[in-house]
Amino acid sequence: MQTTLTTENSTAVLYCTKGGEHSGERIQMICTHPLCRTDALCCVICKSRTHKHHETVLLKTFLEEMSWKTRHSQRKTGDVIQKEVEQAERMCLEAVVGIKRYTMQKLVRLEEKMKIAE
Repeated sequence: MQTTLTTENSTAVLYCTKGGEHSGERIQMICTHPLCRTDALCCVICKSRTHKHHETVLLKTFLEEMSWKTRHSQRKTGDVIQKEVEQAERMCLEAVVGIKRYTMQKLVRLEEKMKIAE
């Protein structure tokens, strides 16, 4: 996953950084297809290409549902809560891994530019 996090009017906004026609596109969806092996977060271009036949949910809706589930989790059994927590952990881990990968790529490019400048 490659995303850029910026803030607009005190609101965090993720932008797809795959380049080309993805440039400037907001991350608006999350792929929930159980067999998807690509980035879970996607812009409209990603949805129309890589995730064309996948189940996706608007990111805003997903986050609202996760927030609601968190607030109402006291009513659920331990097993159900555990499964939801594990799913959320997996999605968060994917996001962190993607951000780490993106950061490492940027660092490598910066180091290459610094070597050329020497």
